[in-house]
Amino acid sequence: MIVKNQRNSGLAAGAAKNIVQTACIAVLGVTFGAAWGGVPATSAGGERSQADAAVTAESTLGECLEIDVQKGYSGGIFGHKGDDHYPMNGKNITHLDFQVNVKGHAAAHITKQDSTEVVVHYWYDAFSGVSYTLKVWVEC
Repeated sequence: MIVKNQRNSGLAAGAAKNIVQTACIAVLGVTFGAAWGGVPATSAGGERSQADAAVTAESTLGECLEIDVQKGYSGGIFGHKGDDHYPMNGKNITHLDFQVNVKGHAAAHITKQDSTEVVVHYWYDAFSGVSYTLKVWVEC
């Protein structure tokens, strides 16, 4: 089982597509300044597309990857449960990506998420296992 909590998935692909489209428009001589990053590309009516607006909002937000961790636990004849604590030191979380893989009877989920810490609770039964990947972005 895989659980994903993502915001703006595919944003990088959309940004690359917008750059290629803007460069093609510049070659045609429609908006030369936009191709070199000076002016955002606009449609014929002067409005920016939603994808362009999302890219601009993402880059002005100033996000930094604070936590990028992978952990895994598995058991023999005994199960186990526990909590992993990741201190945030007062930083504001903008978004996170949490993916879980289980083998057998097990689970992991986020129990606390604020500017003080992120806490992941996990458990697994005998002959089972759980692993997760956690990425947390904060305001720079």
